[in-house]
Amino acid sequence: MRGSREERLHSRRPQSNTTATPKTATANNLKYSDQRSCLGFGVSQKFSAGPCNQNWAQLRADVKNCQFIDCPRNQKKLPLLFDRKEDTISKIRFIVLSQDPGASLRPNNPKMMEDYLIRECSNIECPTKGGLPARIREIFNKRFDPSADEVYWTHSLKCVPFKDEDINKEWKACARFCKDYFRREIQLIPSECLALIPVGRYALTLCRHLLEDWPLSNVGIVKYMQAHVSPDSEKPFNFNEKRVLIFPFIHPSHRSQNLKRYEGLADIEKRFAETIRTRCAA
Repeated sequence: MRGSREERLHSRRPQSNTTATPKTATANNLKYSDQRSCLGFGVSQKFSAGPCNQNWAQLRADVKNCQFIDCPRNQKKLPLLFDRKEDTISKIRFIVLSQDPGASLRPNNPKMMEDYLIRECSNIECPTKGGLPARIREIFNKRFDPSADEVYWTHSLKCVPFKDEDINKEWKACARFCKDYFRREIQLIPSECLALIPVGRYALTLCRHLLEDWPLSNVGIVKYMQAHVSPDSEKPFNFNEKRVLIFPFIHPSHRSQNLKRYEGLADIEKRFAETIRTRCAA
C-alpha cells in the first residue's frame, strides 16, 4: 500500500536539523571568513555520510594498501593521494577533483609523483601546457600547493592508469569502491563550507553521487553546466554537516571540442572561475 496522502507528504518533509538559508542571497555577498553563513544559498539536498574517526595518515595508508581485488589496475598498482599534515587540513576550502592521475606519471614512485605535481602546481613559472596543473592554476588565477594550501587536489580513481584513454570500463569497475575514499577525504576536512571543483564528467558524476545519490553510471557534465547558468542555481548541498557547492569545468583533453560544440560553455566556465577567485580573495 502506498499510504495516505498525509503520510506521503510527511515522508517528503526535510529533517528538522536541515536549515535553509535565504534564496535571495547571491555570490556577491558571500564571505568564506564567516563559515556559518559563507554559502548564502538554500540547501538543496541532504546526504548523511556518517561519522569518520580516522585521520589523514590512515586514509593514505588505506589507499596505498587498497583491498579492492577486482580492480583492473591491480597489476603494478600505483595510487596517489597527496599527503596533508594535520595542521594544514583545516585550511582546505576548495577541493579540485579530476578523474585520475595521468599515465605519464609512471614509472615514478608515489613520493616522486607527489613532488612533481606539487612543483607543477606551485613552483614552476610555466607548467606543462594542456595539463591539469596548468588548467587548475588558470581557474584560480594563482599558484597553489595541494599538500598544504586552501586548494586541495585529489582524483576520483586513485591509481595511475597504464594509458591515458577513456576510463569508462575502469570507471564501472572502480568508482563504486573509490567513492568511499573521496567520501572520507571530505569527512576529514573540518571546514563547514567547501567548494568542489570537478574537472571533467567523471569527477562531476562522483560529486553528484555523494551529494545527491546520482547514479555513477549516468556520466555527464554539459547538461549540468547548462542548467547552472545563474547564481540563483548555485544552491549548496548539505553533506555531513558541511555546506558544499559544485563548480564543474570541462576536462582539458575535451575542452576545445566541447566549447566549439556547445555555445555558452565558455561563459559558464568564466563565471564559475570569477566566483571561485572572489572567494579565494575573501
